[in-house]
Amino acid sequence: MFAVEADNIADRFPDLAAMTPARRGVCVFLGEDGACRIYEARPYVCRTQGLPLRWLESDARGETHELRDVCPVHAERFPLESLTPAECLTLGVAEEHLARIAAWDAQQKGADPAAPPRVRLRGLVGGGA
Repeated sequence: MFAVEADNIADRFPDLAAMTPARRGVCVFLGEDGACRIYEARPYVCRTQGLPLRWLESDARGETHELRDVCPVHAERFPLESLTPAECLTLGVAEEHLARIAAWDAQQKGADPAAPPRVRLRGLVGGGA
């Protein structure tokens, strides 16, 4: 995630360093009950997890084609071939907005806005264990 997202999580959950991270292979923020401990401030990558996604790509001839994907766990619930474009999350727009925010945040902190810092989720809890 971008550092600006990590800062938001750290601001909203000041006890992060004291949290015991979930076991490896599981999201670090899942509690023993399986619920997200930072749900209200979860980063963009978490907010889009499992949604039907669509994006546009151009081929070698310059023709644009729509591509789609969905998490296999949700494939039955979201049959891609029957969804309208409005029923999918179109990748590109939100990511561009987030990247601009991250670049601005990096510049405010004296970092290179062309390469905003990234933070590992696991790095936020339990001293980064």
